[in-house]
Amino acid sequence: MKIQWIQDFLSLVDTGSFSKSADIRATTQPAFSRRIKALEEWLRAPLFDRSETPVCLTDAGGKFFPIAEETLNRLYQCKDEIARENSNTGNVISFAATHTLSSNFFPSWLNKIEETLGILRTRLESDHMNKGKESLVKGHCHFMLCHTHPKVDINLNPHHYISVVVGKDRLIPVCAPDHNEQPLLQLSGSIDKPIKYLGYTPSSGVGKIVQHLQLTSREPVYLDTIFESYLVGVLKKMCCEGRGIAWLPEQQIIEELKSGKLVKAHNGSQEHETNWSIDIDIKLFRAREALPDNAEQLWKYALENGLTR
Repeated sequence: MKIQWIQDFLSLVDTGSFSKSADIRATTQPAFSRRIKALEEWLRAPLFDRSETPVCLTDAGGKFFPIAEETLNRLYQCKDEIARENSNTGNVISFAATHTLSSNFFPSWLNKIEETLGILRTRLESDHMNKGKESLVKGHCHFMLCHTHPKVDINLNPHHYISVVVGKDRLIPVCAPDHNEQPLLQLSGSIDKPIKYLGYTPSSGVGKIVQHLQLTSREPVYLDTIFESYLVGVLKKMCCEGRGIAWLPEQQIIEELKSGKLVKAHNGSQEHETNWSIDIDIKLFRAREALPDNAEQLWKYALENGLTR
């Protein structure tokens, strides 16, 4: 096993094209294909269905994806930690954030802050919500960024931790369209014919919010969970491929909804859409104890420019 193979695998998942990934990875397509094949031989299973264009993950590939991403992430984290131990990091503001917010919210949010405070030295650790919460509790980071909902407790004692709303989003049920551009699947299913459901793993904060909606909805929903992941990106790809229905953050699927790759999985009425959509907050958490001066400046900015329900 080589780290290069994992990087190749994740690139191909992202692009769905051997030629594009070969260009990105600065190699030839034959060489890139050989490395993917070597990884498959090491795992003793095909990871991609090459009969589709773009190529898509097999069941084995779907299972390997979160492990590969977490493995690579841990290796880079270890590298960064070792480097930090050998350098002066007193001015670095550290964050823990979910994968979704790390790639789709954090960069633009930080840019906006730096327009006022100037360039900050920062570090971001990306993982699922439980890991981020663990980092905050253990004092490994100054701030944690995650999705929340008023009715879903993330179990951070308010006597020890405080938060501010820094963004908003909405979880909506989506699926691939049929040939008439109508949803392939439509809520709420039935006992005899449950809907194929692409769900979140128990470690996912977004998954807990979706589960709350399903358990408290006035209208019963019948789902057959055929796949689970804590990665929104994986669930989005599976949705686009017509594998099932998933509740995804609206900000993550704007382009897919515009292009028609995904459609809302309801009957078209405003009432039905409202019943099955979930307004969520993006919150910044910290411990009540005093932080370094630059981290306190960032917190002051967040309070002054935060949002309220």
